[in-house]
Amino acid sequence: MRNVARARTLVPVSNPLTVPTRWVKFVFAIFLLPICAILSQTFFTAFARATVTQRFWAGEEFWFFSLIALAPYFFPLYSILAIGIYGALSLFVNMQPYGRWLYAVIGATWAFHFTFTCWMIPKNQTDLSDQGTFFSLVVIYLMNVLLLSVMLILASPQITFAGFGADLLINLANFARWILDLFQRH
Repeated sequence: MRNVARARTLVPVSNPLTVPTRWVKFVFAIFLLPICAILSQTFFTAFARATVTQRFWAGEEFWFFSLIALAPYFFPLYSILAIGIYGALSLFVNMQPYGRWLYAVIGATWAFHFTFTCWMIPKNQTDLSDQGTFFSLVVIYLMNVLLLSVMLILASPQITFAGFGADLLINLANFARWILDLFQRH
């Protein structure tokens, strides 16, 4: 005679007023899309201004920056580590002559990060699916463009935080005006 435990299936009791967090995050991500668009427009406007009118494309910073611009995630660990090592060494040694190497290392580590990320995203990453894939990708994009904007400002002497902020406010005002016009038509 065998002893077998009876399997029980527990059915969770759902509260009719409870909204799944994935739905809330999905709606939140939809509201983040205009911010992504405004920040992207400002980034590409500043980038175009720096590369075309101010000849940013002719300098070394541009070529190293264009590797960096491929990154889909906002925290490239190896690039941050390289910057930290460079900063720590600069406390003891004049690192100014090695600035080119810093740009090259950041570009290479960020390119590695990009290729690794592109390889991993379609592999059912639980960190993306647990929070909602759409929400995760929108936040990743937003943080990436924000970091790229900061890197562009730091790499280009012609672009300042104040100028970038002014462009951002202009694009935000244009977007708000477009939304108001859209609602007034209907």
